[in-house]
Amino acid sequence: MFFWSKKWTFPDSLIESNEAWAITKQVYFRNVRKHRALAFALPYIVIEIPLAKDKNRVRILLSYAADITLMIGAMDHFIKVEKGINAWLEKPDCAWNRDVITSVCKRIINVDTIAGDIVLLRYHEPYHKKLAGKWEVLE
Repeated sequence: MFFWSKKWTFPDSLIESNEAWAITKQVYFRNVRKHRALAFALPYIVIEIPLAKDKNRVRILLSYAADITLMIGAMDHFIKVEKGINAWLEKPDCAWNRDVITSVCKRIINVDTIAGDIVLLRYHEPYHKKLAGKWEVLE
């Protein structure tokens, strides 16, 4: 599931930072029937897309799970929490590779071309609150 908002355009890459992107702190999805307990959490990847026109980067959040009902519940919750967000549910096939992801991202942000390669990032939480986390570039 891809999440995107027009507000998610930034001058710098997450690679240059050891801080979690604020939106990723919201990537836990509570079951609305159990408000007091964290019912499930979904893993996520941040996709950074370089823009040609203004040298900024667009960020798209890609969350995934095997259970479609979890994904629908997550989409519903996240849309309510983060105003102005759009969501796309895509079912990967055998050729779910970087070219396919790039194609989906171009469709989501409504551009014909991008200025370079997309970057896929995963954040690793620090083991202790006094330590810094880090972003890993996925190949």
